[in-house]
Amino acid sequence: MSKKKTKKIIPLTLHELFTKNEVNSDFLNSLNSHGTKKDHFLEIHGDIHAINMRFGDAIDVYSNLSNPTWKTKEKLAYCLYCNEDYHQALELYSSAPTKQSTISYCFNAFSLLEGRQWASDEIKSKIKPLLERIFASGVPPVIAYDILDIVYGYTIDDSENRIGWLTQGTKAYPNNQLVLSPYAKLALAHPFKNLEDVCELLNPAISIESTANFIWLGYTIAVRAKHKAAEQWFSFLNSKASYSNKLWLWLAAAEELLKSGDIEKADDFYKAVIDEKDKFEINNDEHVEINSDIFIYAIRGRLSVALLKNNSKSIQDHTKSLADSLENRPVEYYQCPDMIINDVFLPFVIDNEILNYESSFDLLSYKDVITNTELTEKNTAILNLHFALCERDD
Repeated sequence: MSKKKTKKIIPLTLHELFTKNEVNSDFLNSLNSHGTKKDHFLEIHGDIHAINMRFGDAIDVYSNLSNPTWKTKEKLAYCLYCNEDYHQALELYSSAPTKQSTISYCFNAFSLLEGRQWASDEIKSKIKPLLERIFASGVPPVIAYDILDIVYGYTIDDSENRIGWLTQGTKAYPNNQLVLSPYAKLALAHPFKNLEDVCELLNPAISIESTANFIWLGYTIAVRAKHKAAEQWFSFLNSKASYSNKLWLWLAAAEELLKSGDIEKADDFYKAVIDEKDKFEINNDEHVEINSDIFIYAIRGRLSVALLKNNSKSIQDHTKSLADSLENRPVEYYQCPDMIINDVFLPFVIDNEILNYESSFDLLSYKDVITNTELTEKNTAILNLHFALCERDD
């Protein structure tokens, strides 16, 4: 009777380590296998630590192996990244061979980002060659698309490469937010695909459970495309928002509608915010002025609509309302009049995520129309002061 051979279990690769959710019994039994080499025996211990997210213990094991190959060092660099030892991880990557595994390139890029969701131009220049290597070997791990999103965002840089990479990604990972987010952002910046088709691609991926930023991205595209999904996606965000942040959301939605040319719907949102003024309770804390400004921005929005429609009566009414509101604004706010007159960019929070209210309508270019409106002397003086301060800053 032939003796049953002991199955040899070898250490995991970085890809296997990253994708393994739990240690199976065969893997554990390998520790008692007489066919397992000593270094392999120790390295498997390190793999088990890493799988169970005991990265410090894994680092100790991997660091003390004799003559480790790059495949082992990849795992060490990964654990150093996970342990937020970015500098040490980058030292390892600096001595890496020219050819590495795709997932190793990914964690090299993540180590350069040092846990941030944004990248300086210098860091981008280091990551872009890594992205070319990541995508050169076919469809990469889905985390690669997160790197792509952080590095490129809404820009049109390297758009031809990105179109190919992302189109391939949507087929390999259908309905995946990590892929669809950079895909949708590129579609907004560089119209390589009809936005209605982008909405159809996003539709099965967006639900009430999706992240606020992803839903907002879908909403902005749906508004531009005049797609029916816009209302449903807005309702998801509205249901997630607190009362005060709901008003900021309405303002942000109004600005998107204004950009898309749907000025009547935009005006409805501005009016809805203003109608809440009597109900809104101002908290006696350091944010009181910021909360009060919600209504000033809504009035500013209604004035923007009136100017676009060239409605003299509405221009006069909303100009007066704006001047009255500015008069009651704290004097120290006069140091930043561009927050009212020029571009406005203010963050608010929904579901623990930061979104932005952004207005690009420039009241300064309508200065003559606004200041020539029939107003009280005091109203005119307030507006002229804000315009003068704004021109000075420019």
